[in-house]
Amino acid sequence: MFLAAIWALQRLVEGREISRRYYHGRLRLFGIAMAVLVLVVHPLVPAIIGNLLWGIGLFSEVAWPLRLAVRDLRAA
Repeated sequence: MFLAAIWALQRLVEGREISRRYYHGRLRLFGIAMAVLVLVVHPLVPAIIGNLLWGIGLFSEVAWPLRLAVRDLRAA
């Protein structure tokens, strides 16, 4: 549901070039894949591992575009 909400919000501001430069479909696909992976392995692994995998998927949606934006700001 979180990724669907992000997608809906992004569709509202998709016309902005800055959104397309730092956030792309492969990143969204990675977040979805991590969510599905957690759904499958969570009953089989300790909770800390499940939470770590979920955190990787969740924070990748924010951290990767932020990292690219900071990199571009430092280059300019």
